[in-house]
Amino acid sequence: MENQLGTRPGRQIHDAIYCPLSLLQYNTSQRGLATYVAFCDFSTAFLSIHRGKLVSQLWKENIVGRILKHLRERSHVVKVRVLRPPIPKSSSVNILHGVPEG
Repeated sequence: MENQLGTRPGRQIHDAIYCPLSLLQYNTSQRGLATYVAFCDFSTAFLSIHRGKLVSQLWKENIVGRILKHLRERSHVVKVRVLRPPIPKSSSVNILHGVPEG
């Protein structure tokens, strides 16, 4: 995943803190804007969350625009592959429940 930090080469966990912190500082000091940040830990909800209801609830809470579009696209179709012989590399399975992990 492009958004994953910490386990990818050249990306570190503290980048997850630095990026929103610098955005908050810039928006507050330079532009005078209120900026909202949320860190979501779905660790216990991965397998049970209903993706359609999640998007609906975010919309009801006025989480809209690019972030809602990104979350909707990211969770619309979730597939997994098992990389183990003799399973072909092109073989995948749709995951019907839960949200993408990692």
